[in-house]
Amino acid sequence: MKNCRGATLIWLLFIVSLFLLLGSALITLAHSDWRVSGHLWAATQARYAAEAGIELALSVLGPNFLQLETEGWTYTRTEEPVFTVQAFRKDERSLSLKAVGSAGGITETMEVLAFWRPLGRQGLRGRKVTLKEVTVHGHVLCEQLTFSTGHSHIYGNLSARQIYGGGEEVFGHRCREGMPYRSVVNFMQLADQAQREGWQVVICEEEIYPVEKLPDVPLFVAGDAEICLGQVSTGVCIALGNIYIKKWTAGAHAVILAAGNIIFPHSGGIWTGSLIAYSGEKIIREGQLPLQISGALVAEELILEKTEIIYDDEAIFSALNYLPETLFTLQPGFDLEWLDVNPRR
Repeated sequence: MKNCRGATLIWLLFIVSLFLLLGSALITLAHSDWRVSGHLWAATQARYAAEAGIELALSVLGPNFLQLETEGWTYTRTEEPVFTVQAFRKDERSLSLKAVGSAGGITETMEVLAFWRPLGRQGLRGRKVTLKEVTVHGHVLCEQLTFSTGHSHIYGNLSARQIYGGGEEVFGHRCREGMPYRSVVNFMQLADQAQREGWQVVICEEEIYPVEKLPDVPLFVAGDAEICLGQVSTGVCIALGNIYIKKWTAGAHAVILAAGNIIFPHSGGIWTGSLIAYSGEKIIREGQLPLQISGALVAEELILEKTEIIYDDEAIFSALNYLPETLFTLQPGFDLEWLDVNPRR
């Protein structure tokens, strides 16, 4: 009997010891999981903090890209989660960004190349826009938008306070809070700049001045102008009156600014290159033949029919020193190239 009691006690002690070992192992495992989870949570917070620094830099530097000094730009957030972001301008088109986020003793670093888009990929920008069978590869930003007969397609975001008509397809975000139109160019200041900087100035009050080739310096026409490019050229044409575009040469890069209207031809075709057009009044393109334009259109009012706009801002970069800053208030942004090899999330 005594031997049985002794054996039972031994087995009981063994079972208790076994449970103690299992409990200790479970506690150790739970503690390790807790530490790993805390580490991962801190790493995630630090990574989000670094990404927030990148986004902050992009939002601040988009409208101020041209004013960025050579020493760069730095911002530090001292509250948790902490981050520091630095931006350096590489050239006239791009920034180098580096952000370091910290949380719970963990740091994460992000490096990005940001390529400036001075018009924010906005293919159309205006106060009042009327579209009839129009396709836009880019964003559309306006106060009032009317879709006339036929089907229109927007391969980008649409921001408009008032939308009328129907038959449209939008392959992006829709926003009913379009920004007020503030893209107003002061042509009298441009006239003074033309005299001061030695631009090519033409006074043509009664006749329409023909432009067959864009000069190396901006062309300033005190009157109406007719664009009829006979060869590939790059430059700027500014008119105090209307600008009539009659002929385009494939591969040309032009920025045209008119205090009056800009009238596109009724004929169709594919205009390769880059065309940035601004009108103080209206941009009008009517016709039954389809016309494809690479560039962006900005005006108080746009009336477009059977037109395809493919956003392209290449023409701007050859004319940055001549263009008014009000053209670059259209929510400029960046295209990003993330340099870290790990997934962002």
